[in-house]
Amino acid sequence: MNRILTLTKTMLKTTTYDFTQQLSTKKKKNSKFMILLFAFLFIYLGGIVFYLWNTLIKSAVSLGQPGIAIHTLFASASVYILIIGILIVPGIFYFSKDIERYLVLPVKASDILFSKFITSLVTMYVSAAVIFIPFALAYIVNIKPDLFFIIRFILSSLMIPIIPFTLSLVFMILILTFIPFFKNKDVYTYVSTFLGVVLGLGMAYLGQTSGTGGADFLANIMASIASGDNALLKVLNGVFPTIPLLSQGVVYADYGKMILGIVVSILSPFLLVTLVQKLYFKGVIGIDEASSKKTVLTSEAFQKSTKQRSALRSIMRYDIRNILRTPTFTTNYFAGLIIIPVSFVIPLIIGISKSPVSITEINQTLQEIMNTNFYSQAFYVKFALVSIIGLLISYFMANVGMITATSISREGRTLQQFRAMPLDFMTLIHAKILIGSIITVIPTWIIGILVASFLKLNIGYICLFIISSFLGSILSNTSAIVLDVLSPKLIWDNETQAIKQNFLAAVPLFSSFLIIGGFVFASLKYNPIHVIYVFGVLLMILSVLVYQLIKKLVHKRLPQIIETL
Repeated sequence: MNRILTLTKTMLKTTTYDFTQQLSTKKKKNSKFMILLFAFLFIYLGGIVFYLWNTLIKSAVSLGQPGIAIHTLFASASVYILIIGILIVPGIFYFSKDIERYLVLPVKASDILFSKFITSLVTMYVSAAVIFIPFALAYIVNIKPDLFFIIRFILSSLMIPIIPFTLSLVFMILILTFIPFFKNKDVYTYVSTFLGVVLGLGMAYLGQTSGTGGADFLANIMASIASGDNALLKVLNGVFPTIPLLSQGVVYADYGKMILGIVVSILSPFLLVTLVQKLYFKGVIGIDEASSKKTVLTSEAFQKSTKQRSALRSIMRYDIRNILRTPTFTTNYFAGLIIIPVSFVIPLIIGISKSPVSITEINQTLQEIMNTNFYSQAFYVKFALVSIIGLLISYFMANVGMITATSISREGRTLQQFRAMPLDFMTLIHAKILIGSIITVIPTWIIGILVASFLKLNIGYICLFIISSFLGSILSNTSAIVLDVLSPKLIWDNETQAIKQNFLAAVPLFSSFLIIGGFVFASLKYNPIHVIYVFGVLLMILSVLVYQLIKKLVHKRLPQIIETL
């Protein structure tokens, strides 16, 4: 047991080292700023989750059964932990580079597996906090439970993630042991991302075809849970037996069921992990990091590959190849850019197919609306509307991709090579911004051209949309790179850490929510056309100021960071 605790402490220190390095800098002001930034992100996400839970709890109260909300929380949290566990287990337990270092230590193989399990479970607690804490606050505000209820809730919340994460670990050990196809890191990355995209699109389809929505839909769901008629909840109760035990223990103060739920939660990992530990070490030894193949270059291909190009073009060529040849980068960058446009098209197609009128009638109605509300407006109004739509969509999509927000971090230690080249670092930054802008603006163009074709807009407005959306992508990617220049995550064991464990990469995305939300709020309160022009000018001024800040950071901050590698 002492060996397990010692290994767990070591693994936790290793896991948190890079994160604390991001939070702590030599300058105290920068360190405080990073801590405040992280706190803001947590509060921001927590606020959104609080609103959702608050709505659900009010629906449960209206049914006279507030305890349903507890059951729903435990069920949804279990599914969340199971899905996240399936996604992260291969990276932590199979493809992590620290496994080889631990295997040579004079400890039992089971000690390594249990230590990794505990370490990973701690990180799951941290990720699940954004679900449990807002719920607890919403429940306290609406129900005002007593102290003993809060204590029962805290104990049960600590137990809930254990079984889902255990099942995800056991499931992936079986998959990676008996299906060698998945033991290749590149193959697994592509397959898991494909399944994630399918899951996301499936949820979008179900959301569109679920019939009634809004408050009625939520009320129906809560009523089905209250009556015990919900088929999905029955399945979850069977897969995760601690859900009914702990939820009833919390709501009804049934300490017998609560203690049983705690015992089952604690014993399950020891039993299941012990059963599969031999399979795990049989599968983890000799795991394939990536696939590779040799290519014989012809004389013509060699001449073409060694052709001299400008520094900007060479870096862009190198960077796009690096993204496309690294499955982790490809899947993380392109998944969101694919899901969002397709999620937009699917509801549109379903809505049109379910419409009682024909497509011709729909088209005629749209043309009448366009003639009345768009074509009849003055030119500067039409110019402003088309421009702002293209700019806002591309501004958001650029941050969804996170290509530029992690552009310096994904270089890792290889960033040292650029310092040895006769190259201005601003050329590197320009190349990164252009790569991100070109890739992330493509989905915006696809959406815009499809909608413009459906609305039968003339070619002039389509060209204006294309230009304004590219400008929005440039502005967004310029703003996105500043934090990665300020504090890039250059020390990582695998490519996933450069993206998933780089919390600063999420800042531009949430900033875009605030900017777009502010624009919508101002448009509703003041003259929309005036707001559009003022907003466009302010966004350009902000981008110019950010660009000047980037130039200072590139010449002062970035060389200092490279020296520490």
